[in-house]
Parts: sequence; C-alpha cells; structure tokens
Amino acid sequence: MKISIITVNLNNLTGLKQTTESVLAQSSKNFEHLIIDGNSTDGSKQYIESISDKLGYWQSKNDLGIYDAMNTGIKHATGEYLIFLNSGDIFYNNDVIKNVMELLVKDIVYGDIEIVDRDKKYVHVTPTVLSFGHFVNNNLPHQSAFIKRELFSTYGLYNPELKICADWTFFLDAVFSYNASYIHIPLTISTFKTDGVSSLAENSQVIAVERNSHLINKYSAFLSDFRTNEPMIAKYKALKNSRMIKILSFFFKQLRF
Repeated sequence: MKISIITVNLNNLTGLKQTTESVLAQSSKNFEHLIIDGNSTDGSKQYIESISDKLGYWQSKNDLGIYDAMNTGIKHATGEYLIFLNSGDIFYNNDVIKNVMELLVKDIVYGDIEIVDRDKKYVHVTPTVLSFGHFVNNNLPHQSAFIKRELFSTYGLYNPELKICADWTFFLDAVFSYNASYIHIPLTISTFKTDGVSSLAENSQVIAVERNSHLINKYSAFLSDFRTNEPMIAKYKALKNSRMIKILSFFFKQLRF
C-alpha cells in the first residue's frame, strides 16, 4: 500500500521546507510526495526544482486557490490513501507513516493533532464518533486524516468555489450523505501551527457563511433538530456533571475517616 502526501503552497518557502523535511524524514518510504505550488515568487519554485527527484509530482503555476490546488494533487495522486499536509504542517514524528500503514482499514482514518499556538502546544484529541453536532461546531483536521483516494472519484472533488471550508463540506457529506466508513486511531499524526488561513480571526465570518450556507442547503432538517435538542443536551450534561461532583465529593469524604 502507498500513501500520497499532498502539499499545497503559495509563497511560504520556510513552511514548505519544514513540511518537506518532515516528509523525507519518515522511516517508512511507502509514500509519494506531491507539491502543488501556486506560482510562488519567494523562491519556492526553485526549492521544489532542487528536490524534484524526491517528488512523485510537482507543479508551479497559477491556480484558483487552495482547493483547486488540492484537487490538482488528487488528480495526480496514485496512492490508495491521501493526506493533505500543506506548507507549514509537519508530521508529529518520523514514524507516522510506518505506524499508520496497518490501520488503514476504513474510508477515512483519522488521528489526533498537535496544536502549536504561539508559546504553548497541546494535543487535540478528535472524537471517536463523528456526530452531526460535531460538524456543526468543528471539523476533522485534514492534516491528520487519511482519505481513501477512490472517495474523491465516487463523491467528487473539493468545491473550489469555497475559500476555507471545502474540506469540512467533504467530510460532512462523506459521512452523512454517503455513509463513508471511518475510524479514529489513537495516534498523533501531525503538528499544526495556528497561523494558517482557517485560523485567522478575520476569516471567521467567511467560515460562518460557508458553513451555514451548506448546512441550510443540504441538512436543514438535521440542523433544525440539532438546534432544538442542543439546549436540552447541554442541560443534561450539566446535570450529569453536577451529580458526578456530588458523588465524588461524598466518596472523598468517606476516605477521610
């Protein structure tokens, strides 16, 4: 089995080098690395040319944006599974590919992700069950998800008209419209720095608009039920937590004697 690692880049030479070095350092070589560059002017193209013998495919030309570039990578990928590790993203350690190979048993196989936020870092653990409510408020990190390549042939590529949320719509539709199989694996796959497009505060409105539009157009019934039940679920969790606190408090009081 082979994994296709797709890297999209635009004028981020420093991040591109970090990503590429992380990929090349993998102990398992059962992968191909594809770099899709948007005709960068910061030296990225020259760097890609210098390592072209280590790449499965690369190009540097104008495109329509992030998802158009990611779609280009998909079209040229030959691996059974794809992962999108864009410039600046790195694998968590050098054994990620080796450790994940035998775990690729579902349409979507996803692990956890290390978040680097300025001077602090932590591991975000993704949920075992992907509920509709999870997608209303969150996403799967594409940096930590291995996607069976044939899903893109069956369900379509990323929507290039979206600026930020096409990976979110793909995961949502794959799970809830097409019943794609998935599994969470207890491995930290990648490290993500919170300086990317989707993390910028000025893009929060774009994210809200793109998500709400997709939810209303395709999942209005789901969304209505979720918004009706969400307050009750929150109250139940609060009540459950308060009861648990009382039980633990009683338990610890008994231990004092």
